[in-house]
Amino acid sequence: MIIGQTIFDSNLSTIEHEGTVHHLSARQTEILAILAGHIGQTVERDTILKTVWGNNSYANSLALNVQITYIRKMLAPDTTVSIVSLKKRGYILEVNKNILDDN
Repeated sequence: MIIGQTIFDSNLSTIEHEGTVHHLSARQTEILAILAGHIGQTVERDTILKTVWGNNSYANSLALNVQITYIRKMLAPDTTVSIVSLKKRGYILEVNKNILDDN
């Protein structure tokens, strides 16, 4: 799947941008797959927590924050893609199409 200028391969748990490949953990892959399936839409924290961890406990909520941080760092070189946080609500995977159209 192409997200912005990044290739996300959920089967291999990798993302690639301009020849640089990052390997994702199983949970990171699940989280990014959920977000990528809803580009531009809010994905509720509880939805991610229940899908990836099976519940929405406080410990898992903190773990989600950490995993989102790791995913953001791996996506950072692709300036067309960002994960937006909606405080206590969820996340949105955004792709800036204007940047893509200029290239």
